[in-house]
Amino acid sequence: HGDHAQNRWFDTCLQFIVANSGRAGLNGEHTPCDAMIPSRLFHHIVEQEHATDPLVSARHDGYPLLPRLEAPQPLTFRTDAAIDALIADAQREADRAIAGVEVAMLETHVYGARYMKEVAKTSPDSFVQMALQLAYYRLHGAPTAVYETAATRGFAHGRTETGRSLSSESLDFCAAFDNDDVSYEVKRDLLREAVAAHQQWMREAGAGHGSDRHFLGLAEMRRPDEPVPELLAQPVFARSKTFHLSTSNVSPGRAGYSGFGPGTADGYGCNYAIDTDAIRISISANRASRVAQPYRYGDELVRALKDLMILFAKPSEVWGKDWKTRHQQDRTHARDAAVMADLNRDYMRLESKLSEKYRRVER
Repeated sequence: HGDHAQNRWFDTCLQFIVANSGRAGLNGEHTPCDAMIPSRLFHHIVEQEHATDPLVSARHDGYPLLPRLEAPQPLTFRTDAAIDALIADAQREADRAIAGVEVAMLETHVYGARYMKEVAKTSPDSFVQMALQLAYYRLHGAPTAVYETAATRGFAHGRTETGRSLSSESLDFCAAFDNDDVSYEVKRDLLREAVAAHQQWMREAGAGHGSDRHFLGLAEMRRPDEPVPELLAQPVFARSKTFHLSTSNVSPGRAGYSGFGPGTADGYGCNYAIDTDAIRISISANRASRVAQPYRYGDELVRALKDLMILFAKPSEVWGKDWKTRHQQDRTHARDAAVMADLNRDYMRLESKLSEKYRRVER
């Protein structure tokens, strides 16, 4: 969030945040676009723009020499007392909001998309969704409505629809998984049924057959002086859209983590990226909640992922097949990381020398 949310701008959709250590991030304003678009953009940049020192790039695989850029100049704003007071109020509110959210960052190398596709023979997204539900069921002893972002970009001006991940099939799977009287074969069948139901729900939502945006439109059409329609006032309707699990898939997410806040006071915001042999997840929750426990939920999620392996064999040929071809990109990442580490060490040494020089001048 920066220093007290300073130097963060929301009058533009995307803000690239680049530190002098070589690390970078992206701050997104959600109104004009959805997470997958900037996620794909950022992933493409990281994949194509290799880490090099622009002054000595010729020594690193012959990348072309980059021109020296002018140093950025700070913007000077003219304000008055009233604007200064509003800025101070906004900063206090931002600090309060930041301090009120707790985030657990999780990276597990238990397995990734390769295992889910080639061994479990399932959709990676559906597989992770079932793990998310199993972890929640174990921790809280009951299911909850689950929101997953379903893209409707196949339509003109399409944005999103609610993918309702919880189903009768997924509840049956979660309820049976820790029952020792249920065989592994039955549990595996229940998982496959839950995955099939999830994929069907997501296909229908993406094809414009979801219900949540339709009801939202009807609710927004109601004038303030009109009574709330009976259906929209039903407690079961309100409960059905109280998503204590709000989730979004931004795979592959190799550049790092992404995240968002919880959708309810006692819920979790789960942003996940499924890589070839890893899963990265950020889990947010409100600190004031006496129900949500992001770190414990993260532990339960890792346990659920490990336990799901029991249902499937792991043929050795899957892990050895085409290893060199499959992991060529991983070697590129490792090389770029090493170059960036060298650049970072050079920068830190230079910074230390400059600091010592200024201290001598001050004395």
